Amino acid sequence: MKLLHDWAEPSLGIGRDLQAQPTAMAPEIGEQDPLALPKGGAFQPDAVRSGFNPLKVYDYTLFTQSVFVDWVRQMRDLIRSTGSQQLITVGQDEGGVAGRVSPAFYSPFVDFTADHTWWDYDAILWASLAPKFAGKPLLIQETGEQRRLTLDDHLRFSAEVEGWQLERKIAIAFAQGAGALEWVWNVNAYMANDNEIPIGAVRPDGTEKPEAQVLAGYAAFAAKSPQSFTKIEPPTVTMVTSQVELYSTLGGLALDTQKKALRAMAYFDHTPLRMLPENRLTELGLPKLVFLPSAQGLTEKAWQQLLDYVAKGGTLLVTGPVDRDEHWQPVDRLTALEMKAEVMPLAVRGSTLDLPDGKTEPLSFPANVQQSSAETMRFSDGKTVAVIPHGSGKILWTADPVEFAEGYDATAALYRWALEQAGVKPAFKEAGPLSPAVLAFPTALDDAELYSFSNESLDSQAVNLIDALTGAHIHFTMQPQRGAALLLSRQGQVLASYGGAAVVQ
Repeated sequence: MKLLHDWAEPSLGIGRDLQAQPTAMAPEIGEQDPLALPKGGAFQPDAVRSGFNPLKVYDYTLFTQSVFVDWVRQMRDLIRSTGSQQLITVGQDEGGVAGRVSPAFYSPFVDFTADHTWWDYDAILWASLAPKFAGKPLLIQETGEQRRLTLDDHLRFSAEVEGWQLERKIAIAFAQGAGALEWVWNVNAYMANDNEIPIGAVRPDGTEKPEAQVLAGYAAFAAKSPQSFTKIEPPTVTMVTSQVELYSTLGGLALDTQKKALRAMAYFDHTPLRMLPENRLTELGLPKLVFLPSAQGLTEKAWQQLLDYVAKGGTLLVTGPVDRDEHWQPVDRLTALEMKAEVMPLAVRGSTLDLPDGKTEPLSFPANVQQSSAETMRFSDGKTVAVIPHGSGKILWTADPVEFAEGYDATAALYRWALEQAGVKPAFKEAGPLSPAVLAFPTALDDAELYSFSNESLDSQAVNLIDALTGAHIHFTMQPQRGAALLLSRQGQVLASYGGAAVVQ
């Protein structure tokens, strides 16, 4: 009965109270079992207006995850029953950390998680961090360049540019990961698929593409000090992602939010971080800062886990309302914190973020946000940012879902303030300005530190920074569209370098 209520489904005679539920979704549910699986239209952004019920989507998604987890478990047990100790994983592309079967559910039953960074080359870091979980290696098991075409059916990129794309992808694969493999390094000219045939470093006639030199260079880099690639220390900042939002008709907006939040923190604020979905919060630990970007909704279990983290001394940044549960039913999560706010539809373009440090940032919400079911709120005291003590820690809460706004300036400014509030020390000091088009991502290892560099611009960019962990002064120039990597000892000595990354005395 409660489930039917949460789904806003009529009971078909099961209970009178449910007969009063809205029936705007009649085209889908008329004369059918209210417990039936959701129709395809229920997954679309305009599901309700088109006559479909999107409130079952979350439960259906968890059901499919459970079925797949059972299959992974059975396959693993079958393989192990033969005596094989072969490493077991599940291979998938970026969709695996979007709306498909997810390593957030099946990773306990594989030996390492994997992702294939193919199409979304603007979000390589996101695709390389989202499948990573504590104590489990992550390998970018397939990567390379697909056949990208112009409108008149010519290759969009030269072989040289494709090599640079691969170079950046592999560099970023080392960020909290075990590196990458290209698929397929030797081209299979007999595949019956025009998109697949050109993938690889070696052409059908045996000649090598520039990608071959990239592979050779990274192989030499890894071989310089293989014993250094050991246990990864988790960063002091964690982004928690809402599966309630992801597994809803706001899924596309949820993915855009994750990618934007990650770029604001890693590229604009130059701060390394990890990602953690809400169903894995038992692995949260006690990072200095946890941030929940524009989640809109969250399960009650996950919310209580975040409050427990704060009560133990943590700092939690929340942007916008989180007043919906997994069935998009309203829940009051402010009153218990002795806060009052009015929640309302976000259907305007303009707003303002007034930070407690005196800085003001304009917010501009685009049409797709205004036309979605996104919500915002206004605190009763008129402030746009609230600082709420809770136990031994504090919650930093903004009235607006800042990451939904256009641009990066406001989001990055908010994160910088939150980092200061949480006492997060910079990973490095900029001896010279570092462009937000350049990624400099340090990964701390047991007795070394690995830097992943990516120049995502058409211009040469200077990297001039002093690493906080080792004291090394890293100074070199990155060529346009290129990747680089640097492995340092804890004493600041260069153990291996790729792409011209260098340390000066």
